[in-house]
Amino acid sequence: SIKVGFVGPVPARGAIIGVKERIEPTPGNDLQLSIDLDLQQVAEEALETQLKLRRTVVVPQLKDDKGEPVKPQFPAEQNLKAPAGSVIVMNHETGQIAAMASYPTFDNRWFNVGISSDKFEQIFPSKNPIDPSLPPDPDKSILVNRAIQGQYNMGSTFKPFVAYAALKTGLLPGGAGYYYPDTGTYRLYSIAEDVCAQGVKCDFRNAICAGTGKPCVYGSVNVESALAVSVDTFFYKIGEEIFDLNGGKPVLQNQVRKFSFGADTGIDLPFEFDGRVPDKELKGELYDKGILDPSESRNYLVGDNVQLSIGQGLLAATPMQLAVGYSTIANGGNVMRPLIVSRILAPGTPDAATAGFADLTEATVVKSFEREAPTRTVDMPAEVRDPIVQGLTRVVTPGGGVDSDFYHYTTGERLFKDYPSSGLPIAGKTGTAQGAASLPWNDSSVFGSFSLDPSHPYTVVAYLEKSGYGSQAAAPVVKCMYLAMQSAIPLNKVLLADDLDINSTVAAPENFMADATCLTPPPTFGAARE
Repeated sequence: SIKVGFVGPVPARGAIIGVKERIEPTPGNDLQLSIDLDLQQVAEEALETQLKLRRTVVVPQLKDDKGEPVKPQFPAEQNLKAPAGSVIVMNHETGQIAAMASYPTFDNRWFNVGISSDKFEQIFPSKNPIDPSLPPDPDKSILVNRAIQGQYNMGSTFKPFVAYAALKTGLLPGGAGYYYPDTGTYRLYSIAEDVCAQGVKCDFRNAICAGTGKPCVYGSVNVESALAVSVDTFFYKIGEEIFDLNGGKPVLQNQVRKFSFGADTGIDLPFEFDGRVPDKELKGELYDKGILDPSESRNYLVGDNVQLSIGQGLLAATPMQLAVGYSTIANGGNVMRPLIVSRILAPGTPDAATAGFADLTEATVVKSFEREAPTRTVDMPAEVRDPIVQGLTRVVTPGGGVDSDFYHYTTGERLFKDYPSSGLPIAGKTGTAQGAASLPWNDSSVFGSFSLDPSHPYTVVAYLEKSGYGSQAAAPVVKCMYLAMQSAIPLNKVLLADDLDINSTVAAPENFMADATCLTPPPTFGAARE
């Protein structure tokens, strides 16, 4: 810290004429971060490598019975943009963040070299390079930490929290033993048929099965299997019933907010996005501000709740909120505050013999954050938690799917089929968040997960914007992170940084994995949206 008393006056040239008072600067405290350098480097490399690989992928529109694109006003196919994303590794017992990567990224030394305004504009453009009269492309914003500032739908990774709400409130008769007869589609019962006939959306469907070109039909499913193969209709039913049977009260909203959605997680970094869990008041505010299309109703309707039940609609959350939510399930109900500061140390921690490292054996601890108490607890009895964890475990387990008209793979089992049987046992959930116009190249890829091994209590979350299905982009990144934890893949050595090249035209140099084999996605068959 630097303490300077009143100094002045100072003329236009900046020369000090006289000094009224001066207090000499004193050294500030040292900080020890929770970041694991090896995991941090892998997270950054896997994220950037995967995003650039996904940009080579061409995705087609869905086609109608005549083989024509269902939305002819748009291209029949297009490359994924895959512009940005984030990865988080969090210790779900302590809240300590072991890795947090955000892309696009930058070398923070640019802010210490006194670059000119023209150079700054080149490195951190504030204008659209094609048309300066237009705002810059938000997909390419560099000075954004997407892990705590991204505002996203969460897709099917949100379903475990909806399952919790249904089980905890007793909505499902028989709880985890309740079976729903899925036929591939769901029709709202709470809207009169004559209203449906007027064009109100009353019919919802599962993801399209690539083998049939029609909505997947899963047959009889309970909470566990509905999570394993991601049965949308099961959750549509929850969304409608929890709204209708409670007179439109925000019961679902109140349950999912327990997991940190809709509020700051409290991470020790500035400018965290609060998130948004939609309800009557919030939708009214968005409507009044002109954020919603005028054709939308100002009222919060059953259809809004149905969309929320699959992590879509007006929901907005950060990857950090998702990580805290999955951590809460993982540890049995403790909502941990995520922290990147492990300890505050007294000034003057000496350097170690190895360049770039401090000698922590000589450090004096002022305050430790390594074992903070939970910010709150979520009541999660075994009959509620167990079927959720079992369903998420099946997602990444070969043979975890369901048989109906044919075998339906889980959304992650093909990706994890070569995962070491002796490796860290994990549970996870894919998600594909639909983007603008529900076009496939606007879909974002999400994966939330946690280790089931108490000796390695880590939650890993990845969110890759406009990168396709959850199993194809985000899930492989998470898989690589678990393999890296077990030293099961080759890693680049962590090295001291080269000097900053002030003549460079990029915010940060390229950063790729030593071996990207773990990013190989599974074949694209099965449910099309997971």
